[in-house]
Amino acid sequence: PLAVLTDVGAAANLGLKLHWSSGDVNWDYYVEYVRPIGWNRGVGTALLMIRRLAVVDVGETPIYLGVVPVPTTRGNTAEFVEPMGNVRFQVSWLDAGGRILKIVAKRL
Repeated sequence: PLAVLTDVGAAANLGLKLHWSSGDVNWDYYVEYVRPIGWNRGVGTALLMIRRLAVVDVGETPIYLGVVPVPTTRGNTAEFVEPMGNVRFQVSWLDAGGRILKIVAKRL
């Protein structure tokens, strides 16, 4: 379960850090739920933001991978396959009002 970072009263994670490794390659995916409320009003629609951070010889390399528009109704699912094709992220509402999301990350 995932809620907006500022929704401290939600019974859910306020952000996700998912580790991925394959051989010598290691990185973390950072997943955040953003709703067009408060200081995020300008985003226009609810989004799942996905970033990746790898530690390499030159230091950390943060990469913004993309966004997944959050479905507008319960029961629908949206998905995003990160550009390297390693992980599929699926997002759907966990509660009736869209306050908490269900996130499924699957290694491909």
